[in-house]
Amino acid sequence: KSYKYNMFRRILFIIALLISLLLPLHAAEEGFIVESIGTSPLIEPRKILIQNILSSWVMEFSYSALRVVLDIHQKEPRGKMQWHQITLSPHIQKEWEFIKLLVHEVSHYIDIFYLVSKPNGKSDPSQYFYRISWQDKTTKKSSETMASFVSWYAATNQYEDFAESLTFYIFHNDEFMERALKNDAIRQKYLFISNFVFKNGEFLDTNFGIGKIPSYLWD
Repeated sequence: KSYKYNMFRRILFIIALLISLLLPLHAAEEGFIVESIGTSPLIEPRKILIQNILSSWVMEFSYSALRVVLDIHQKEPRGKMQWHQITLSPHIQKEWEFIKLLVHEVSHYIDIFYLVSKPNGKSDPSQYFYRISWQDKTTKKSSETMASFVSWYAATNQYEDFAESLTFYIFHNDEFMERALKNDAIRQKYLFISNFVFKNGEFLDTNFGIGKIPSYLWD
């Protein structure tokens, strides 16, 4: 019964996600702007993809002042966030790879500009996440091992740890949960995202990956 229930939830979630990606676009109302520099056959499809994802109910955050720029001159790094602007390379041929890159960079935006200190005096929630594995921005706690991070890239600094963890939560939630049962730091990161970012159970029991995920990924 539990297995059938979980399968039913997954099917409903995937259907809802597909519908949300096909909804009419209202980017201006969502508080973000998508622009491009240069021309390429991939520009327009990528712009539509960005608008649909950021407008979907599962990524419903406050994107006030966010500007997403597709720059044909951007090759390395393929994506970056600076202040309120995310710059992405449109040259990524595989759509799923581009989506993961977008979500990673948007995760930085959620970290820096969405999870912030509140006027009522409540502190920045991201600080709770950082303190799980980090002494400061780039120094890991001595107790942490690579098993405490979802990827090698996540272990480079506290900001990449957050972005990689949030991306992993979205695309490989089942795997994240399995690792959480074996490692306390991973468990705390999983619970943080569940409690502070996706409070309505979005992405629970989902897995959008194909095949077995290696123990360690660089990116």
